[in-house]
Amino acid sequence: MSETREAEPLSPRPSQWGPSCPKCQAPSRFTTSILDLKNDRPVQIYRCDRCREEIWN
Repeated sequence: MSETREAEPLSPRPSQWGPSCPKCQAPSRFTTSILDLKNDRPVQIYRCDRCREEIWN
């Protein structure tokens, strides 16, 4: 029989971490990015781990 191992929990890559929340200073995580057509550049959206506030960067 083959040996089985449990998978380790996934931890976020460093690129998934975002700026601290301006409201509560907790860390935030990357949610998604969208294209700002007016300025022709991507905008990253993060969500605070504590208060769930969205942070646009």
